[in-house]
Parts: sequence; structure tokens; C-alpha cells
Amino acid sequence: MTSSLSHTYHVETMRTQVFIVDDETEICRSLSEVLQSRGYQPTFCSEPDKAIDRIRENLPDIILLDIRMPGKGGIDLLKQIHEEFAQVPVIMISGYATVENAVKAMQYGAANLFTKPIKIPELLEEIKRLSAGKPPARETKPASPEIITNDPPTLKVLQMARTAAPTEATVLITGESGTGKELVANLLHQNSSRAKGPFLKINCAAIPENLLESELFGYEAGAFTDARTDKAGFFEAARGGTLFLDEIGDMSQGVQAKMLRVLQEKQFTRLGGTRSIRTDARIITATNRPIDDLLETTGFREDLYYRISVIHLPLKPLRERKEDIIPLSRYFLDYFGRQYQKEGLRFHTDVIEMLEQHSWPGNVRELKNLIERLVIFADSKIIDSSHLPEQYRYIKTTGQETGGDLLNMSREKSREVILEALSRAGGVKQEAARLLRINRKTLYNRMRKLGLLEEGGDR
Repeated sequence: MTSSLSHTYHVETMRTQVFIVDDETEICRSLSEVLQSRGYQPTFCSEPDKAIDRIRENLPDIILLDIRMPGKGGIDLLKQIHEEFAQVPVIMISGYATVENAVKAMQYGAANLFTKPIKIPELLEEIKRLSAGKPPARETKPASPEIITNDPPTLKVLQMARTAAPTEATVLITGESGTGKELVANLLHQNSSRAKGPFLKINCAAIPENLLESELFGYEAGAFTDARTDKAGFFEAARGGTLFLDEIGDMSQGVQAKMLRVLQEKQFTRLGGTRSIRTDARIITATNRPIDDLLETTGFREDLYYRISVIHLPLKPLRERKEDIIPLSRYFLDYFGRQYQKEGLRFHTDVIEMLEQHSWPGNVRELKNLIERLVIFADSKIIDSSHLPEQYRYIKTTGQETGGDLLNMSREKSREVILEALSRAGGVKQEAARLLRINRKTLYNRMRKLGLLEEGGDR
């Protein structure tokens, strides 16, 4: 069974006019070539000061607009375009995406914001959506590929997400890094009544503590030394949409207290302000920490935890969803094959076996990155074990050895096989023993003899 946010691409039958504004002429030409090959009618301008006049001369259907340009910047241009040509959707592009730019882009009416290097399939999908008159995705980054799983507990979680999506209930998504928490948050947003509104994401762990509060709640002019003008925060920018707070476990106690007020009273004040501002953003949060660790080790407020977790969606790591590894691998192979114009690629049976054996400590994200790399460097239609990076190449005897075989190996060979298995297992000895098909005690004893395990290290 496959649950998906489908990605399909077709040549447009109508000649949708797409106007590209970027001071880098080569980027304009490259995008124009791609768009023209898909049936669109692209034009471009590499002189931002002339862009408005060009738009007035020939009103396009869609505008692609770079943010950082000399002279008139992309945000200033966006504001003017929104005032004069509000009916024309604008997709922002940036190699220097910041939280402030993302917020401003959404405030001034951008349909979406893509970061460089641009993921062409996602950009094409957004252009297709907009040219068909459908509402924009309004995300601060391209949507992730589809959710694929045959795992019953994961299917149950996805069904819970669809059931919860139309409600206003807060949702907490938990799971290791790379398990797809943002994908599920996007599913919740796209299946809600807020789908036409913005879907904004902020990573609480990526923003310094002293800046997170101002990014979330905004500030008034004079609130601190560099606050020369008023600035809206994410809670205001996400009005009518969804605010996804990733890694909420890294939020300071002070910000947690303000978050609690927002959830209880649906209002907040900007830094340096006195006026209460009502918020109309649905809150979805996520953490890669186990709940017990979140509450006991980090000192996360228990009252806030209960507020953010009306619905709890736990995601399993990929190593516990072995049946999903090959379907996901084949999906990514097809996905990146289209992106890099290398369609028709297939895995050799040896590669399939190696993919199944790997423990995937980086989860689906690690798998996706590996398959993208394989596609980029593929020099034939069949991807075999020689294409794999060294750390993914299982020694052929690994997985077939017995305890006796391991003990009968030379010291050097035994050490090599054990280290290889530990690498595949992400350092988890029990998993390494399973890969070697030996008893865990046998593995510990052999590691001690080889000097690979310290005394008392058999945990």
C-alpha cells in the first residue's frame, strides 16, 4: 500500500508565460531552457531595475524572482509587484534564504520560496499548480517527495494524521532525525482547511536562543539596539495557515512561557510592545527526542507538553521498517532519475541486498541522499555494488558468517569484518551481531580479544 503526495509532470498544453528575474544571466538561461522543454513560454530579465517595466509591457502568468540582487532587491520588487499586479503569482528564489526573508516573502504575497540549488521537479510542480489556477503550496521550501510505507504502525500513524488534519488540535510529531516529521506536518497542512494559507517552518535548534523569541513573536522599533523598524514574527506571518515548530525541545524556558500563553489565550505581544496581537495559526511541533528525555533531561515544561500534544504522532526509524527500504529506494531512483535526466535506472541484486542489510542511522533522509548520489554518478543503466560509497559496501561474507567462522578467521580479517558490521549498524553492537548472524556474547568476546571493547563495555 502506498500513501502519497503524488509528483507527476506533464508538458503543458497552453503556453503559460513565465518571467524570470535574476541578476545571474546563466541561471536565467538554464531555467528558460528547462521551462521551454516543458512547453512553457519563458522570458527573463537580468537587470532588476528594468523588471517592472518589462512586466508592464507584457504581463506574464507567473514570475520567478531572485531575492538577493544588486540595486533593487527581490523583496522590494515583490512588494511592488504585489501592489501593481496582485493577480500574478510570484515564486521567490534565493541562495541566501533567511527566516526574515521567508517571513517577508509570505507577507508580501509570494506563492512559495525555493532555495538554490533549485530542485527542478518541485519547481515544475509548483509552476504547474499555479498555471492551472490552483492555490499555491505557500511553503518556505519545496514539498518533500511522497510518503511511501507498507509498515502497519506507520500506516496507522498516517491515517491518524489525515483524521486530525481538518481539526484545529495541536499535534506533536516525534521520531529520530530523518524519519519524515516535516512530511507528516505538510500532510496535516495540505489536508486541512488552511491549505490555501501559508505553511511556515522554523527550526528551533538552528536559531540562537536570543533570536528565536524575536523570530517567533516579532518586535517593535526600539526593542533593542538594531531594532530600527517594526518586524512581524512567524506567528503573524502564519495567520490563516500552519506554523511548524521543529525541534521544539531546544526551546528555552522563557520562550516556552510565551508559547504557553499563545496556546492558552491565542494572543501574544511583540518584543518591546504592549499591544496584544491575536494569532490565527495552527501549531504543529516536532522533536527527535524521546518524550521521557524531553521532559526529564531537558527540563521541558510539562504543562506546555500537554498543550502541544493533544495528538501525538510517533514515527518509527527506518531500521524498524525493513519492508519499506526497497520500495523507498526504487521511488527515489525514479524520482532522481527524472530530475537528472537518467530515467530507466535499475538496482543490481547485490545492491538490493546491501540496502536491506544497512541499519540506516540517518533514516529515510540518509537513504534519499545515497540514492541521489548514486543517480548523479551512474554511468550505466544498472547500479551495482561498485557504485556504492565504501561505507555501504558489505563484505560479501558479512551476514553469512557463523560464530565459528568468525573465530576461525585471521585476526586481521576478523577485525575487518567486525568493524564493517559495526559501521553498518551505526555502532549498535546488538545490531552488528545480528548482521553477522552470531550471538551477541560471541561478538563481545571476540571484540575483547581484538582490543575493540573496553572492560565493562558490553552494554
